[in-house]
Amino acid sequence: MLLLPFLAVAGSQKHTINIYTYHLKPPFIIDQNKQTGLYYDFSNFLNQIQNEYQFKTFLMPKKRVDKYLKTNQFNGVLIGVNPAWFNDKNEQKYNWTKSILHDQDEIVSLSTAPITFKGPHSLIGLSLGGVFGFKYVGLDQLTDAKKIKRINTIGDQQVLELIEKNRVDVGIVSSSTMQYLISVNPELKYKFYISYNPHYEFERRVLFPQSFSKVFKKINPLLMQPENQKLWSKFLQKYNLKSPVLQ
Repeated sequence: MLLLPFLAVAGSQKHTINIYTYHLKPPFIIDQNKQTGLYYDFSNFLNQIQNEYQFKTFLMPKKRVDKYLKTNQFNGVLIGVNPAWFNDKNEQKYNWTKSILHDQDEIVSLSTAPITFKGPHSLIGLSLGGVFGFKYVGLDQLTDAKKIKRINTIGDQQVLELIEKNRVDVGIVSSSTMQYLISVNPELKYKFYISYNPHYEFERRVLFPQSFSKVFKKINPLLMQPENQKLWSKFLQKYNLKSPVLQ
């Protein structure tokens, strides 16, 4: 299935385009079986604003994403990523949409043992909870040098569990995830302390491989239309996300 970029939809002239994500965390992926979450909504959003393609969202492990991109076998588009993460700051290797969501990595600790982030060196001597395979700007060098002890787990929610169980002093969790989790469980804002200074701010965008340039040229202008931006904002509001979009 992963090697078929275009699948004819029975009874129509549409082609299915797979949208992949490796972010298995709310609000992006809430329930795979029920296909709920912001990234499923993004496919629904694209299906509403055009009639040429049928978009569907799937989860793909980060290692497989990297492998397929490296070997030019990535048959779909990748959501929620940034050019800096794929060595494409000049945006020459891939086609990129504008931002679909402004996000940031928060420095989170227990409210009973709050830690204020004042730059990477302020975490020296502490233990840090992170996600397998994720790179953390300014901190990776310190963890490699064993100045910060990093303990990895499979996702942001599990990072919070490490903090709660006192297995780490501090963790890195996406603001979008924290906002959503607090919206469904308000008690979390009393349990955890979020440092005023985030670790890293970034834009979540959509990557289209060069082999999908035709699709990109169709979709990208639609994303910039004011009426479509308003529609996308409504999807964001479902998850307590109010960040600037598609700017």
